[in-house]
Amino acid sequence: MISGKRVVASIEARMRSGRLPGKVLRKCLGRPLLALLIERARRSQVIDEVVVATTADNSCDVLEEAARAAGATVFRGSEENVSERVTGAMIGAQAEIVVQLTGDNPVMDPGIIDGMVETCVDGGFDFVTNARVPSYPEGFEVQVMPIETLRASHSLSEDEARREHVCLAVHENPDRFRIHDALAPEELRRPDLRLTLDTEVDLAVIRSVFEALYGGNPAFGCGDVIRFLDLAPEVARLNAEVVNKSAR
Repeated sequence: MISGKRVVASIEARMRSGRLPGKVLRKCLGRPLLALLIERARRSQVIDEVVVATTADNSCDVLEEAARAAGATVFRGSEENVSERVTGAMIGAQAEIVVQLTGDNPVMDPGIIDGMVETCVDGGFDFVTNARVPSYPEGFEVQVMPIETLRASHSLSEDEARREHVCLAVHENPDRFRIHDALAPEELRRPDLRLTLDTEVDLAVIRSVFEALYGGNPAFGCGDVIRFLDLAPEVARLNAEVVNKSAR
């Protein structure tokens, strides 16, 4: 715990992805990518529990099995209402501080998580995010908040976009919440790089990163990823043209 607070990470994941179905269970180093993400989240110095928030659909049975094998707790809920699913998962886990992650980002850096949790708790913020103002490489997004903020965000999830994108209601109501935008230090300020998983070329980049770095240091960080991609620009170029779908 940090300052007596129970910190729980939520990883949203499901099998029915539009562009790359079953992507979180695609293999890397012989393991599901979800297992690698869970391992990285558990390397955090402040997270007390990792919960995979998946759907009640039968297609996610195999996802639940993989998550539990990797040491995570599993919560199953609505497929379409992700806000409801994540809120239910965090209430069930008795979270006081929520670390919201997504299965799309298996290269997540636990050091970034730790710094943002400390900022949230020590600064008394309602919401700490590095997703509103791009500065880190894409794929290192974290959102940290007290459970009260997650509950409030869910209560404001009145339309499809807010139900699908957790805490979009917070982003769209900055006057109601004390928000801190966590910006990358200069050496990590590379929003031009893409490490999120949505397409086959994204998968190729992520596999290349793990294959290059994991063997020498399983706890490699964002800086290691940047240095590798700068030395292997042909890898970074593979998914440079991929564009994410917007929340609205």
